Amino acid sequence: MTLGPAGPSATPVEGGATPRAGRARDATLSRWAGAILLVGAAQFIVEMAVEQAFWPSSWPAGREYSGCTSPFDPLTNAISDLGGHCALGLGVAFDASVFIVGIAALGGAILLWRVLPRRRSLRIGTVLLMLAGAGAMGVGIWPEFHPTQHAISAFFAFFFGGLGLIALGRGLAKTGDGRTFSLLTTLGGVVDLVSIFLFLGSDAIAPGLSGLFERMIVAPVLLWAMGYGLRLLRGTAPVFGPGTARPTPQSA
Repeated sequence: MTLGPAGPSATPVEGGATPRAGRARDATLSRWAGAILLVGAAQFIVEMAVEQAFWPSSWPAGREYSGCTSPFDPLTNAISDLGGHCALGLGVAFDASVFIVGIAALGGAILLWRVLPRRRSLRIGTVLLMLAGAGAMGVGIWPEFHPTQHAISAFFAFFFGGLGLIALGRGLAKTGDGRTFSLLTTLGGVVDLVSIFLFLGSDAIAPGLSGLFERMIVAPVLLWAMGYGLRLLRGTAPVFGPGTARPTPQSA
């Protein structure tokens, strides 16, 4: 507090905000981040279920449909098949949903950069989450019939998503956010990365299970986004804004 001509007043902090205003602003930003992450992940899960339920049972005559099979099998079909030519007109909706989940990851990570403690692991984790979001947006822009762009985008989404969870898990463990949740976050990242290798080697390791391994890559990130989104919305995840005493930058 400082004593001015009009009496005591709150000492401004960075950005000119008072501690109370800073805390209120960061609480609002954290809830927006939570809502964006939760809605983005949830709408994609729902879209996948709907697309699978309405998977075509037959296709027009033509060479380009020779590889299309019914019913849709999550164990063997790639997730991106839902946005490919086999999905007929439904593929557009799926591609839009992938793009939306990418925007949600990117936007949520940008807000998390603002409200999370300035620990190196959390900074790295949010940047990796941004890259994963950009990758998912690319998957939506370039469906599987653009093989090169699609593969690069999917790699960004899969690989950086897993690394991001590991970094965030390490950082969250030091913020008072709950040991169990931070461990689950780290475990999710490990499952993601291990599943990438299983997916790439599925023909040799477990033929016919490439679809399962791909879903093991995606599931941890989606579940984390929904879980952490709920924590942020409920206000149970610690955040640090300009009005809150922040930990000094650390290596962890």
